[in-house]
Amino acid sequence: MIPLQKPYGIKGPRGRKLPPAIRNQIKPIEGKSSLRSIAKAYGVSHPNLSATAYGDRNTPHLIQILEMEFKLPIEEIRAIFQKARELRQRFKEQQAENAMKISQSEETKAILKNMGFKVQ
Repeated sequence: MIPLQKPYGIKGPRGRKLPPAIRNQIKPIEGKSSLRSIAKAYGVSHPNLSATAYGDRNTPHLIQILEMEFKLPIEEIRAIFQKARELRQRFKEQQAENAMKISQSEETKAILKNMGFKVQ
């Protein structure tokens, strides 16, 4: 049997994404560069490694692992992860605001009423 070549080379990572600033720095490989795979490779807890990256934990050996893997000082790693956390939070708040505006519009109420739902 002849092994087939992959048409696109190394696959990009799937699943939960690392912050873009770190992705640009390390050129991630699927199954090797995510926090989950790094934690598995070193035999440490993924939630603890994640908390260390975000600055919620200060465990020396986890800090050392992150610095080795991302080739950045821990202060820079934490700044990147904190910025990503803030952006996600702002996006969620924006989505909630937009959902409230849409659900309270007269057009939405009319559509729901036509579908047979009770609208207050």
